[in-house]
Amino acid sequence: APAAAAAGRPAPTSAAGTTRSSGMAAHQQADSHGNVSASAPAYDDMPPYDDVPADYQPYDDGGYDLAPAAMDDTADGLVVLSEEERRAVVCERELLTMLTAFPDSFRPYADRIVDIDWVDARHEAIAWAVLATPEGSTGAQAMDAARGVCPEAPQLVSVGTISSTSSHPAETNIVFLLDTLELHTVRRRMKAIQARLRSDAGMSAEERRAITVQSIEGAKRVRELEKSLEGVADPFRLSS
Repeated sequence: APAAAAAGRPAPTSAAGTTRSSGMAAHQQADSHGNVSASAPAYDDMPPYDDVPADYQPYDDGGYDLAPAAMDDTADGLVVLSEEERRAVVCERELLTMLTAFPDSFRPYADRIVDIDWVDARHEAIAWAVLATPEGSTGAQAMDAARGVCPEAPQLVSVGTISSTSSHPAETNIVFLLDTLELHTVRRRMKAIQARLRSDAGMSAEERRAITVQSIEGAKRVRELEKSLEGVADPFRLSS
């Protein structure tokens, strides 16, 4: 049952990243004494990966979240979040606002919520506490469960506005929020793997091949989510 599945969160089983090769030649650098040593591999020198499908486009974040945004209050206190993370936090709180009001509407999506990489650990704790309530629980009972794991829950779940600003039905808004959070999750995972590929010169060919497959799957999922979100006008900007 969804409620039973929500009682604990298994470790995410998917990740995404970008690369164009299953192997990469190391660059050579000479020091002042003429000694030559291998440096970290150059990402741009990677030859095309043989198994990449014809329509595959390497992921390019366009510098989306390179610049830090403002300080934000999270479970770790005031921290500097990237623009990507800040957008995700806003979406997480929008989801919690709807989740605590309509917990049963989210139970069919427990498997999708499992795979979200939450920016704020408090949000994750609240989500699972609410989903662990019995089916048929009221909004008041959902809030009691949320307060039980996070004293700040009333403040965190009260900031969402999508229910009042969107002209879409609740189901559309729920899917929109889940698609948006999954998109942020996949993008952050892809960035993490990009960083690993650029810095880990000791990665084996087998490891690099596995990450390349994850990269292809992740890039495909990003395109699917972006297409899905483009088909729905942003509920945050709609008036009722």
